[in-house]
Amino acid sequence: MNEDTVNPLDQRGWLAACVLLITVLVVYAMLGIWNRPLADDSCIIATVDRVGVIGYVQQTWWNWTGNVPSLLLQAVGTTTGWYGWWPGALLAIWAIGFVWLAHESAKILRINVPLLVELAVGTAQAIAVNDMTGNRYQTLYWLTGTFAYALPAALTLILGAAVLRAARQGIRRSHVLAVVLLSFVIGACSPTNAAFLLFLLAAGWLGAFMWARDSSRRRLNVLIGVAMIGAVVAAFIILVSPGNALRQTALAEYGIHRQPFLKSVVNSGLYSLIIVERTIRMTAPVANVILIVLGMSSAMLFRPDALRYRAGSRTAGRLGFPLLLFSGLIVTAAAVFPAALSTGNLPEPRLWIIPQGVWALLVFGFSYLVGLSVVPPRSSSQPCLRLVMFGALFMLCIAQIPDIIDQWRTIRTYASDFDTRYDLVTAAVDANAQSVSIPPYSTSVYEFAQLGNAFEDDCWQQRFPQIRLEFERAVE
Repeated sequence: MNEDTVNPLDQRGWLAACVLLITVLVVYAMLGIWNRPLADDSCIIATVDRVGVIGYVQQTWWNWTGNVPSLLLQAVGTTTGWYGWWPGALLAIWAIGFVWLAHESAKILRINVPLLVELAVGTAQAIAVNDMTGNRYQTLYWLTGTFAYALPAALTLILGAAVLRAARQGIRRSHVLAVVLLSFVIGACSPTNAAFLLFLLAAGWLGAFMWARDSSRRRLNVLIGVAMIGAVVAAFIILVSPGNALRQTALAEYGIHRQPFLKSVVNSGLYSLIIVERTIRMTAPVANVILIVLGMSSAMLFRPDALRYRAGSRTAGRLGFPLLLFSGLIVTAAAVFPAALSTGNLPEPRLWIIPQGVWALLVFGFSYLVGLSVVPPRSSSQPCLRLVMFGALFMLCIAQIPDIIDQWRTIRTYASDFDTRYDLVTAAVDANAQSVSIPPYSTSVYEFAQLGNAFEDDCWQQRFPQIRLEFERAVE
């Protein structure tokens, strides 16, 4: 189907699908109205109030971790009140990344895909990844958590699209600068992102060597090499941070010890498989099925040009499937490795967004390759295939309704509890009281809030040092 000869009825159908998908993202974004500081946000606010933004970054780099970009964003975001609008901005970055990556991939493969289709499929992938998360609040709404994992994962999509665009149109100085800066920011947000990006770029190098044409291969080699420089510099800054040793010593007091290297390699592979298994079975079974349907139907409706299709069909079965799967698992394991090395435990759910983003692309890409192996459908059957895609997109949106309702109830309850506690403290401070009793969180959000232990109480006390806070405990 040619992009310039799309049936007006199809255009209206794709437009309706895009509106519906974007509406789902807007609803998730609007829940940010009730977003509030969580966990160690209060510690960050207290530290920034005391030593300033740069002072916080320096102090944390020396005493805890070297994730400079995420530390900077944490300091600015928590103290200037990004809580309400940031979840929407993050979802927009994810959607833009998927849509742009789909557009550039279609251009480089010479696949005629209408822009509305790219918008629908890319937005659907963003919703699917959001659906896969093991803990929606930690991943999307908790401000400091998003800066370390969800944001750099989304920026990786934009980096990939930018590299493909420059490889297709020609490299300019601005492209080189943008790629190296973006790769540095992504890699320096956390050790997880540094390891993930380095292995992802290595996989990209391998793919360019095997499948890219000579002109594109040279450009890709330059761009990936430049991105690798940014990622290596980011990894170096994280590795030389004095805070790494101090953090490991502090974790040892809680029984969390650094693991042997080889054991960590094995564990990272096991943990990545556990995350994939839980993504399939527990967090997003519907999203996985819908990505398969979208991938296969997209391949049957929108194929590469004849020359590229013949070349691809000869290698897809022999190398495409196993290499895609193997590369995805290696990259996923690399993302999990830093957590496996430093803690020996399955990473926190907020980190899962990185391997889950890889998994979403793998499922769609694998399904697209499977769809290419199917005999091209007749023109008379294409309307049915489009209806299948419309139905899949509609079901993906409908499947979000229970989660949206649950998130709405939980976030509103937490916001109400937080505001009550905050108002009590500020009123007592204004009244020059010596102490104030702080009520516990509601039972329904107690685990969600992750508060009630000495560390969280200490963060509140640091934020309000002029008054003694007496925390009440929930009755179990």
